[in-house]
Amino acid sequence: AFLPAIRDVDLERFAQKHDSNLPNFSYAGPVLHHSTTACLVGDTIHTVKPYFGQGVNSAFEDVKVLQQALEDSRDDPAAAVQRYSELRAKDAESLVVLSHSLDGGFLTFVGPLILDSLLHKLLPKIFSPNIIASLQNEKWSFSQIRARKRVDRAMQVGLLAGLVFVLWRVVVWLFGMSRRSMGMV
Repeated sequence: AFLPAIRDVDLERFAQKHDSNLPNFSYAGPVLHHSTTACLVGDTIHTVKPYFGQGVNSAFEDVKVLQQALEDSRDDPAAAVQRYSELRAKDAESLVVLSHSLDGGFLTFVGPLILDSLLHKLLPKIFSPNIIASLQNEKWSFSQIRARKRVDRAMQVGLLAGLVFVLWRVVVWLFGMSRRSMGMV
């Protein structure tokens, strides 16, 4: 159906292109609209790799937020696109930051998933679910998940520092005990 609209030279150029890599993580904002009648949605504001299906899902959310902006502004396009930017910019940026954090291998993806899962199981009132489970919770925005994961990481660092301190004190105490028992003190 579209073939008559495509020039032969463009079709040939497309056929000669090399395979492309996955997209880079990118975010356009904080202004997600142009003038008074146009706004950006989907990959035009938040490009993520397709690992967890967040690209299309978040594009649907963009449309839902745009609908809310239209309702909030009583269908005034100029007010609606401004409201859309206000409502969606922070979440669009958070989506890109969260998705990028999942792209780093064991230390930034697998390790934190395991740690989050264990700590949430042990202390569910203190630690939130892992990032994948959090992204599946429709009640949480990307910004809320990002903020909560920052709190979790700070608590995990504190917990780890406390454990290291206690272990260090035990080692020092045991070393002192062994020195005393050998009569070295």
